[in-house]
Amino acid sequence: MVTFLLFAFSSIGMAHIICDSTMFAHMRSNFESRSAQAENKGFWHFLHQIVNCYQCCGFWTGLFMGVILLNFNPAIWFAAACAGSFLSLLAGYYFTFLEAKSIVLDED
Repeated sequence: MVTFLLFAFSSIGMAHIICDSTMFAHMRSNFESRSAQAENKGFWHFLHQIVNCYQCCGFWTGLFMGVILLNFNPAIWFAAACAGSFLSLLAGYYFTFLEAKSIVLDED
């Protein structure tokens, strides 16, 4: 149970830090500008999508945390990546809801 909670919160937290924090804002803008300038959208576009999408970032953070926290089984790693993707997307929706709710309450 502790491993599951550690996996869930670390995947969500890492995705949130990468996608929304000011600490990674420079990296996100750098990937965006390189993606816009590149003729071949491949690599830079891929990185730009990962750092701006909770579901994409959650997949990779879930995979990373699955490799670190769970046993040495690639099927478990893939399941952890899918779980991280879902959990990060769900958390992203929840964070957006809380932010919208706080804006509405500020207007009152």
